[in-house]
Amino acid sequence: MYPSPERPNWGVFIRSQVESLAAHGVMSEVLEIEGWRSKSNYLRALVALPARIAAGQYDLVHIHYGLNALASLGVTGLPTVVSFCGDDFWGKPDLAGVRSRGSLLLADLSKRASRRADAIIVKSSEMARAMGPGFDEVAVIANGVDFEVFSPIPRDEARRRLGWPADQEILLFPANPQEPRKNFPLAEAVAQLLHRRGRMVRLEWMYGRPQEEVVLAMNAADVMLNCSFQEGSPNAVKEAMAVNLPIVSTDVGDCAERLRDVRPGAVVARDADAFAAAVLAVLDGPERRSNGRQQAEAVDLDDVAGRVVDVYRRAIARHRARQQG
Repeated sequence: MYPSPERPNWGVFIRSQVESLAAHGVMSEVLEIEGWRSKSNYLRALVALPARIAAGQYDLVHIHYGLNALASLGVTGLPTVVSFCGDDFWGKPDLAGVRSRGSLLLADLSKRASRRADAIIVKSSEMARAMGPGFDEVAVIANGVDFEVFSPIPRDEARRRLGWPADQEILLFPANPQEPRKNFPLAEAVAQLLHRRGRMVRLEWMYGRPQEEVVLAMNAADVMLNCSFQEGSPNAVKEAMAVNLPIVSTDVGDCAERLRDVRPGAVVARDADAFAAAVLAVLDGPERRSNGRQQAEAVDLDDVAGRVVDVYRRAIARHRARQQG
């Protein structure tokens, strides 16, 4: 995954990690397999990736996303790190939250392929526990947030720049409404329920837009709704924390941990009534912005990069020990 003019927000977190690693002396080259264009690209990568590595001088291969661990089975002779993101680990749920057999099979195959790696990175403690036995080097490292990019600005200014009304309460859904895992129907149900209760909130969604617009939307909204059936460590939640946007979320991934001391906001049941009550508590409360930025310091981009570099060093040492053994 990597951003492009065609998909400006696709894999922004990987670009941020590459750039932040550079500040720690890590020189990186990126190869995007582009499985979103065609699943056959994963098969092509079985040949293309080893050829690319043979033509260069590399110290380590960092594989992002579980299916790419399968696509990297042809890579030998170099230390490897595999980062799982979320649905590559758990499988993909449908609109009812049920994971398909096919996605569960691919997730299982991805985990099996990752056993070859010298280190594995997962996004939450929940994922680490679910790895099971036989995985000796598993690090829990959530994606970092660039605090310079995601910084608070006045709400009215952000709304003016987006063309959003200044006098309406706005809920933000920060994902693709067509992605079943993100559960947009719940966000719609919350807005409709609030309408019936006399609160004419406006539901906005933000997907496929440049990062600059995402930052504006998070500063312009009153509450963000994270309705997902499953997550690893959702980037949108940490980014919203960085701009002090109150969040109402389901208990997925590391959200309960991240939002434990964030006020106002809440982690609630995956239910429209529970969400609506939590949203009203924010809208009617004394504080319109949260203390999220302070609570998000643990995922500062530079600190996360340092932890990833530590994983690289351990992976290289483990690879050498394997070779000598």
